[in-house]
Amino acid sequence: MVEWQIALALASLRRVGGVRVVPIGFGPLAVVGLSGLRIIPEGTFLTTKLERRDLVLVPGGDVWERCEMATMSAFLHRAGLFNTWIAGIGTGVIPIAYARLLREREHSSNGRAEGSSWLEAYVQGYEGRALHRPQSVTTSDRVTTAAGTASFEFAAELLQEFAGLRPEQLAAWRRLHANVSDGDASGMGPNSEPREPAQGLTRRGDVPRDRI
Repeated sequence: MVEWQIALALASLRRVGGVRVVPIGFGPLAVVGLSGLRIIPEGTFLTTKLERRDLVLVPGGDVWERCEMATMSAFLHRAGLFNTWIAGIGTGVIPIAYARLLREREHSSNGRAEGSSWLEAYVQGYEGRALHRPQSVTTSDRVTTAAGTASFEFAAELLQEFAGLRPEQLAAWRRLHANVSDGDASGMGPNSEPREPAQGLTRRGDVPRDRI
């Protein structure tokens, strides 16, 4: 698992958006990321119940490049039926394509300079060629996809589109993470503890969940 691709998005959604992070996986065994970080799933793709207010966040990983994972495809298809927000970055876009969720949605992926050929090389039966976009991140009909090198823009997109940050809040977040002092205008000081979202931030229910 390429955990660094989703680190900023997870931390920002939790800290700024009040999102509860619930890691899930194929089974109960710990998943080890490229950094050696061990993540213990709290649920599985088969047993996790989804709601519209949830966000399914799919990180990149070598496992997605090998072949279609039927369990993951079924899980993402079910998420689509519940109109759950789905986001994938890097190779995490591959299972979203396998789940046939990109057939009618604009989307981005790795290999932006190559157009849709990167996804075509990995996903048998990929049907989204006409809707592949060259930008680093794209959101279309509650599905966000991004190139693996676009972790900053991926996080910004989810804060804006999923968490509902206002333009001025997002601008403050961008300044903060660009190492430009903003006087902690948004309540996101670099040394502060997690706090309530900035005034006007839209929450996705009382206990929204962001799921890996």
